[in-house]
Amino acid sequence: MTGSVTVANDTLTDASVIVQAGSLTCGNSTIDRYLRNTALQTDSYPTATFQLDQPVAGSLTAVAGQIQTLSGTGTLTLHGVTRQVTVALQTSFGADGARLTGSIPIDFGDYDVTGPDFGFAVADKSATVVFSLSAVKQ
Repeated sequence: MTGSVTVANDTLTDASVIVQAGSLTCGNSTIDRYLRNTALQTDSYPTATFQLDQPVAGSLTAVAGQIQTLSGTGTLTLHGVTRQVTVALQTSFGADGARLTGSIPIDFGDYDVTGPDFGFAVADKSATVVFSLSAVKQ
């Protein structure tokens, strides 16, 4: 995963993340193979991307170690489909940089992804993309 964030005047003004779709896992090797090879078709759609569409409302005025909860709007591209999403963010700052964690709920149908159906087990039709980034102040 690669990405960048820009903070200007204590406001998160830009963020972008690129994830190698083949690296996504759910913790079950059989489902992970299905996810990569069949559902996400990572040979055809090797990356998933997120781009912040507008500055995040609220100030990022840092109090070292204090966690702040914010909400942002961005564009998620997954399986070749692009949709606007809302991302829940938590930020914390220290002397050497920042930590940004968040989650994006998705409905597989919105991205033309069919979850696994093994007969005895069927995947949910939705999931939550969870991420954690560490940023170094430059």
